[in-house]
Amino acid sequence: QHLAPTADAPSGVEPKKFQQLRTAVGIARFEVRAKKAKAEKAVKLKLEFQNHLKQRQQQMEKETEEIAWAELEKKITDVESTSASFVKAAADSTLSQDELQKFEANFDGALQQTRTALPGYVNQLRNLHQGALELTMKLAQGKEDGEVKEGKDEPMKEDSKEKDEKEAVKEDAKDGDAKDAKDGDAKDALKPLKTKLQTASLRLAKLEARLVLSERRALEGRKVTARILAHKVEELRLDVACQLRRCIEQLGGKATDLFQIISKGTDEASVEEAQVFLKENNCEMEMEKLSKAFAACKSTPQDGSTGPVKVTREEFGRIIRVCYEVKETVDFTETLANGPAMRTLQVGEVLEVQSGPRNEPSKEGTLRIQVRAQLDGALGWVTLSSSEGEFLVKKPNPTS
Repeated sequence: QHLAPTADAPSGVEPKKFQQLRTAVGIARFEVRAKKAKAEKAVKLKLEFQNHLKQRQQQMEKETEEIAWAELEKKITDVESTSASFVKAAADSTLSQDELQKFEANFDGALQQTRTALPGYVNQLRNLHQGALELTMKLAQGKEDGEVKEGKDEPMKEDSKEKDEKEAVKEDAKDGDAKDAKDGDAKDALKPLKTKLQTASLRLAKLEARLVLSERRALEGRKVTARILAHKVEELRLDVACQLRRCIEQLGGKATDLFQIISKGTDEASVEEAQVFLKENNCEMEMEKLSKAFAACKSTPQDGSTGPVKVTREEFGRIIRVCYEVKETVDFTETLANGPAMRTLQVGEVLEVQSGPRNEPSKEGTLRIQVRAQLDGALGWVTLSSSEGEFLVKKPNPTS
């Protein structure tokens, strides 16, 4: 405009306006250079940002591929192997309790090692998934920021101000489609990483499922060992009960007197007091054996104290309780001597011992016990065994 001839200045720029023209040209040159430098810087930053995200993505893909699956696979396989061996051993009735416990200990050891290692894999995958989510957000945000900056750098055209409302609505719709496209591009860029993460997560889930299945299979073995242990403890308790009963009957007392004598009138009887009572009556019994019998009959487990096990009167009653189940029909009489029967005891009836066994005076080789029938509460005497065989069989304590 300055250089174009006009009616006022047909020969071009007047000398007095030349300096103004130089200044305007300098400003225009500076703005062009600044705009170019800014655009170059934006491109450089964008490339650096994209390279950073690409390197981070590659690093995460490498971390996903380098997960030590072989170690976890080996641990899971060990759990499965020891679980199968444990279940097989539990089905073998010829194995002793100690042998079964060795199989169970092997399984528990392998299971504990695997359970200890598993959280590390879970946390590693969780962190990788979180990193992938952050990358997705940064990619989408980076593209959006770049387009906004480019839009700000462009000079506003005059005709853009003249858009009507209809065109504005169309532009808004295009903006929404563009945003969706950006999100889609971000997801596509991270698709290889996400595919690897999904594969890794599925692999971990399958390994966890195998671990849970091995634990469930081992439950059958645990049930067997628990039954054997309970049977051993019950045998031990019955032995303790019989020894205590024999001692009190030798003194002319009854089983119901035992707690009062052993506890010396207090509310609890200890293992040590029971051992002293047995020793005073010429019956030696190990403290460990007595402790197990006492502990098995406690209503609640003993607290953390290291002192001797103590039981209440009710718990002591469970220790010395002895029950029999009728194996063959047998007469139920009022006296020790085999007299007239009050009734006949039927197979399967449960009898709680009150005293005995004692020899029947009139019949050598016949052992009889005084019992209370659970069916009707009747008290009487019954033949335990004779030359004809055994009529009763010991029954585990129903409350132990």
